[in-house]
Amino acid sequence: MQSNIEVNDLKTLGLSKAKSETIIKLSYLINEENLNLTKTMKLPEQKAKDILCKIKGIGPWTVENFLLFSGKNQDICPINDLGIKKGIQIIYNLNELPSEKKVMKISSKWKPYRSLASRYLWEIVDQDINFL
Repeated sequence: MQSNIEVNDLKTLGLSKAKSETIIKLSYLINEENLNLTKTMKLPEQKAKDILCKIKGIGPWTVENFLLFSGKNQDICPINDLGIKKGIQIIYNLNELPSEKKVMKISSKWKPYRSLASRYLWEIVDQDINFL
């Protein structure tokens, strides 16, 4: 099935050229049955990253959030996500945003429920909850 959507059509919606190209490529792969997101979301994190990160415009953060919000993986923590870092900064009363290494170390305590913890961290930041 060929799509009639062009990059400029998506750009009129406020998307960048790069994001528009990625969406069109992803749609093409799905339509041609070269990519099954239902199966991909059930894979372990690294396997899903190996598949999806080959698509130009999709990186680890995108895959982590796809897996987290698909609801199939309970142990995802997007360590480079600004909201996650801000949430950890608030909870642990840090003077600055934690590094990826620090996020990884802290989040390891939450295994195997890092997806749930990530959602709580985002909520803390979104609701401007202060623990002091």
